[in-house]
Amino acid sequence: MAESQVKRLTLDLLKRHRGRLIVLLVLTIIAFMSMSVSYWFFGEAISDIKQHLDVPKDEFMDVVVFWAVLIMCFSIGRGVFLFITAFLRITAIQTILHYLRETLFDRVQEMELDWHHKHGAGELVTRTTRDCDMVRNATDSGFQLVEIGTMLCGSLILLYTYHWQLFIIPFILVVIAMFLYYRQAKVMVHLNRATDDAYDHVTQDLTEGIAGVRVVKAFGLEAQRSERFSGHVNEFIMHGLRAVKYAVTRIPLPQLMVAMAHPWLLVWGILLIEAGVRCHATGDIFDVGHLLACLMAVTTLIFRLDGMGSAMRMIAEAIASMQRLSEVIYSEPKLNSGDQLIAEGAIHIDVNDIQVQDDKGHWILRGCTFDIKPGEIVALIGSTGSGKSTLCSLIPRLKDAYAGSVTFRDEQGGETEVRNCDLSKLRRRVQVVPQESFLFSDTIAGNMRMGKQDASDDEIWQALIDAGIDEFVRGLDDQLDTQVGERGMNLSGGQKQRLCLARALVSKPDVLILDDSTSALDAITEEHIFKLMREQKSGSSVLLVTTRLSSVLLADRVLLLGDGQIIANDTHQHLAEHNDRYRGLLCLDQEGSV
Repeated sequence: MAESQVKRLTLDLLKRHRGRLIVLLVLTIIAFMSMSVSYWFFGEAISDIKQHLDVPKDEFMDVVVFWAVLIMCFSIGRGVFLFITAFLRITAIQTILHYLRETLFDRVQEMELDWHHKHGAGELVTRTTRDCDMVRNATDSGFQLVEIGTMLCGSLILLYTYHWQLFIIPFILVVIAMFLYYRQAKVMVHLNRATDDAYDHVTQDLTEGIAGVRVVKAFGLEAQRSERFSGHVNEFIMHGLRAVKYAVTRIPLPQLMVAMAHPWLLVWGILLIEAGVRCHATGDIFDVGHLLACLMAVTTLIFRLDGMGSAMRMIAEAIASMQRLSEVIYSEPKLNSGDQLIAEGAIHIDVNDIQVQDDKGHWILRGCTFDIKPGEIVALIGSTGSGKSTLCSLIPRLKDAYAGSVTFRDEQGGETEVRNCDLSKLRRRVQVVPQESFLFSDTIAGNMRMGKQDASDDEIWQALIDAGIDEFVRGLDDQLDTQVGERGMNLSGGQKQRLCLARALVSKPDVLILDDSTSALDAITEEHIFKLMREQKSGSSVLLVTTRLSSVLLADRVLLLGDGQIIANDTHQHLAEHNDRYRGLLCLDQEGSV
């Protein structure tokens, strides 16, 4: 499966960039085939000059100058050609790298939340950076192999041009060397895959250590986290050294095989010179100049084979990286957008017989049924792990239920099932403020416009007023242009929560889901915010997930979630008087007091 995905990704890259790559391939072959031509020129020059040793000095110098000028012009032209080829190669490689990272990022954004829970941030960062870089390096190594292959063919053709006996032994040695490289590459793919997986743990630890630095310091975990990080680094080094050790001890063997062609050419070439054998192509007598051209070609080939070993190692590393990249790029989202739109206006939500299982088949929700009327504030409470967040994620379709339905009814009586909705339009009208108050490393205005890209400053200020944080923002030196820092690290928990709430309010959603997203606010501030929301709303609904009494008192109705079902649906006063389980969750006595 992994090999087929690597082939698929390779073919996709070749097809997408085939025009550029074909041109570059042709230029590379021409550029490096010319090296064998330069050796042929050099051999002919030596032979011609040798034949004119006994002629007058002026005639001799004319021959020397002719060949010097010819070889110099050829070398300059070849150098310009190589420069153009190298420039086009760098451009092509960077284009492929850009496409890979862009495709990877787009795919990650498309995937559902459950998929992200299985793949940590560190792992995805590694695949987007290190693995993509490996593919870039392998693309460059692929062109190096084309260069080496071209020079190899050119050198063997040159040898055969002079005499087949000079060709046959180097040819056999090269075939053996290629076979050894192939066998080594297959082993290195597995070694490098283990190295890449170990690097994932390093990146994950580093990401968590930076993002959770406050928690680390609060619990005095510096030494423990350092020890854990050091263990993962050591594991990565162990796998890396194992791969390097294999490469260092195995790759020189093919080079040694090809190097044996040197003494063969030297000894057999001298014997051919003594025998006065003629060259196959020209019919000239094989002499020292021709032998020197052969030795130069094989010498260059031996040195270039050192590059082949490195290139093969790079490609082996890239194959392991491409396996990891293809696992992401060819992942299919389970949540595919529909094409239906909900009519404008207030929305009535019907949640009917919802059933949800976890990955192990355990039931989270089973037979959950309730509704939310337009303009209503509904509190959802339940014990920890009862499935409140899961239930909330079904309404904007951040995940799908195993069975049951979520239906939106508009003012005209039309009904739209959530699976048939256009996701981008649905999530503009149903906004979720999650438990984690996440802010991007941007300005306050930039974060606010995540909720509505074309929001004006006046709309942003109004949302900040509704969220009760306008006075704080006005007190900042740069106000809306203030940088909040990575993940809002420059702000308190309550400030982040109110900014996240304001970000959702900017788009004036028809349904606002607050998943325990006011927990860092004091009761007075929370009441003030909901009072403003009641005054500003026009038929919009609020689903408030909470376990705080102060929050529950702000709701029109309370849903009690337990055993995967809505086991109670009534006002706070009625539940406080008649439901023991409800009182237990909110720590109330028989009279409904704390």
